[in-house]
Amino acid sequence: MKIIIFILPALLSTAIFSQSASNLPSILPEPPHVLSVTERVKFEIPHFGFSGNPVCDSSGNTFYNLGAPLDKRGMFLGISADGRKHALYEVPQEVGTRGNVIGAVTPSGTFYVLHQDFKNYKLIRFKNDGSVDNITLLSIPAGVNVNRMAIADSEFLYVEGYKSLKDAPNEKPRPGFAAVLNIAGTFFCDLSDEELEYNHVESAKHPIEGDVTVAEDGRFYILHPKQVLILNQSGDKERVIEYQKPVPNSLALRIDVSKGLISIEFDVEHPSNGPFPDITWRMILVNAQTGEQHGDYVLPPEDDGGIVCFNAKTGYSVADMIDDNAGIAIVPIR
Repeated sequence: MKIIIFILPALLSTAIFSQSASNLPSILPEPPHVLSVTERVKFEIPHFGFSGNPVCDSSGNTFYNLGAPLDKRGMFLGISADGRKHALYEVPQEVGTRGNVIGAVTPSGTFYVLHQDFKNYKLIRFKNDGSVDNITLLSIPAGVNVNRMAIADSEFLYVEGYKSLKDAPNEKPRPGFAAVLNIAGTFFCDLSDEELEYNHVESAKHPIEGDVTVAEDGRFYILHPKQVLILNQSGDKERVIEYQKPVPNSLALRIDVSKGLISIEFDVEHPSNGPFPDITWRMILVNAQTGEQHGDYVLPPEDDGGIVCFNAKTGYSVADMIDDNAGIAIVPIR
């Protein structure tokens, strides 16, 4: 997998532009299938670097964690689907100067950042121009490290992570934590159980499998190594969908849902001549209602820069470099 390294200068905040989306074609190819790029969208900003999985809304606007220090402007960057507009989302100083941050966007496009110092959990809601709209203190118990989050348009959210253990060695797995709650603070459903845990030893070797997203209907989709758990906003389990990995040793690291279609994205290691293995993306599609699994897809070798979005109509958006600017390659499902 190509590593996308960009350089980011000072950027001016502008509003995020929305576009419409529709349904995926009904006929899907049989696996295996190498997808092809049909369009490249050049962003009107120079190359930049980001960390973790970018997130996107249902219109294809994408949001990136720039990985900058908290005292620097522009912790997160949002870019419109057509690449013409962008906004910087800065964590305000009054929230705190130390802590971890996680970004999430609702299907309709409202962007949030969770700031946590393991005592207080503050959720920042932003306007489209990058200015702060509201800051809310969430009712998450102290000592929890939240590393995954999804937020519905109704302002219900799913959070997942692990509980810290004082004086515990790194070799000891931490108890997992999961909950559905609302921003208003009137609802909290603790979903933690004994099967949830976080292993520090495994996380040092490779990424921990799993991810979470929310669909336009407000349901949460939680990705596990062999299944997808679907929850409603009351925290009730509605369905569990089993899936088969395209390669046994692949890691399920990203999930997207669009128009009733689940995309599960895996990274697959390949031997290389260097100290680190080569990584490529592999994708499957699953019907969210029936659980029927479609195909086994790979990105074209020259466009394996990392998936930033999936849309049931347009397919995958992949990080790209176009001249001296950042951009995305559009890779439809055909």
